[in-house]
Amino acid sequence: MSQTNQNNEKIQINDEDQITFLENELQLKNELLETKNQVIFKLHSQIEDLHKLINDQKDSARNCNDSDSDISNESDNQKINNLLQQIQTDADIQHHLTKQMLQYSEETRNLEQQIRELRDQNQDLKEELDKLTIQITKLKEQQAEMEENNAKEIDIINEDYQDKLSKQNMIIDDLQQQINSLSISPMGLPQISMPQTMKYISQQQFQTVGSDSQQSKGSNCKTKEEKQQLMRNIKRMTTMTAGLMSNKQDYTTLGVLGKIDQYKSQQKLESFNKLN
Repeated sequence: MSQTNQNNEKIQINDEDQITFLENELQLKNELLETKNQVIFKLHSQIEDLHKLINDQKDSARNCNDSDSDISNESDNQKINNLLQQIQTDADIQHHLTKQMLQYSEETRNLEQQIRELRDQNQDLKEELDKLTIQITKLKEQQAEMEENNAKEIDIINEDYQDKLSKQNMIIDDLQQQINSLSISPMGLPQISMPQTMKYISQQQFQTVGSDSQQSKGSNCKTKEEKQQLMRNIKRMTTMTAGLMSNKQDYTTLGVLGKIDQYKSQQKLESFNKLN
């Protein structure tokens, strides 16, 4: 888009230079036309003076004496011929200058038409450039708004993920504390409230572990074998709970990352469609 703006500016500069050149050429032709008009005006004055001189010569010839009338007529005729020849020459010059004036006038009109067309083209290019500038500004604003919204959505997703992860870590810490307390006092299972996550353990597994624990508790752990059985039961519960929490944490992580990737892909697709 920046390349297009530069090309439009170059075209506009070239057009302005061309307009300036044409205006200068038009001014020169107008000055030349004015000079030709002055020459034609002078020729008209000279022709009028010659006609007046011829008439004066004719009047003077009529007033001459009969004795020298032949000589005078011959001299007057020569002068008249010279004057007529000069008049014809001046008329030819005037005709040529008039023809040039008409030609210059036509060229002047053509130059003025070209200048008007170039100015109209420059105006159209300027309007188009303004429209493109407005469109670019709007697209940049939309892109900035989309990026801001994306950042907010990602922050919300990350915050939710961190919150869930923190809760899971708290559950794991709670289980670990319970295991540690059982390891310290292996004489019996205390009445503790297991985390809500324990509901994911199958009922059969829980009953099995509970049955073993009750049997160990009933005998008050008097033998070494019973104590070992109790520790095995505790380890079994710990393993199942930790495995379940690990799987749940992995699924949560994958779900969050999947949502982030899906959201980014959707935003890229919408941006592409808007640009098209």
